[in-house]
Parts: sequence; C-alpha cells; structure tokens
Amino acid sequence: LQGLLPPANPVLQEVSVEQAMRWHTGNDIWATALIIPVMSKTPNEIPNEVQAVIQEFADVFQDPKTLP
Repeated sequence: LQGLLPPANPVLQEVSVEQAMRWHTGNDIWATALIIPVMSKTPNEIPNEVQAVIQEFADVFQDPKTLP
C-alpha cells in the first residue's frame, strides 16, 4: 500500500484570473508562480549622458586602493 503518488513530471498549467480568484477565495492556493519569458538579453550600454557624468567625476568612481 503506497497511497497516491505524484506524477513523474508535474506540469505547470496556465490558469485564468477568475480561476485563481476562486482558488484564493476557497483557500485552495498553497503557492503560486508567475513566469514571465525573457525574450533576449542586450549588452549593458551606458547612455552618453551617464557616461559624461562618470567621466566628469572619475575620481569618485575609482575603485578604492586602501581603507578609508
């Protein structure tokens, strides 16, 4: 006697807002996951305006060599 076994590969299914609200009202939700796909990563480019400020105050943005 083993009881009920969970499925081998559980699948996340999309649910409507209405269904989620019904589950919330009935205390049927134990956990939720919001999954948002990431389309692509772009290189981190510093805008020209920010780059100008960094260059103007370069002494402030230098890595420290000693303790303060």
